[in-house]
Amino acid sequence: MKRQDGAVGLMVAALAGLAVLLCLLVTDVAVIVAKREQLATAAEAAALAAAPLTFNEFATGGDPVRAARQVATANGAGLVSCSCSYDHSWAPRTVVVRVSAEIDLRLLGSRNLFAVAAAEFRPVALEQK
Repeated sequence: MKRQDGAVGLMVAALAGLAVLLCLLVTDVAVIVAKREQLATAAEAAALAAAPLTFNEFATGGDPVRAARQVATANGAGLVSCSCSYDHSWAPRTVVVRVSAEIDLRLLGSRNLFAVAAAEFRPVALEQK
């Protein structure tokens, strides 16, 4: 009987270790999902902030890249790129913003996550008012 007690104890320890690893993995996945949502929000907000500033009438009020960077930073992300150049025409334009953030996970280590968002701005709509 003594040999079986040792085997059961070993199996319980192995199952406990597996349960801990599974909990850490689930926690890491939850952190990744939450951070991706935060990054998506940051990218969308940055694109929306930059889009009107690409239009000549609003450009005197600020720089679209600086606006995108400020909004991304305020939302916990770093601006990677912003295709948001000035456009002096009345044509619609699309601003594309890419943001990133580094996260430290318990089981999976350090990871860098990215998000991309686009915002369209139509200056012609301003004329119709």
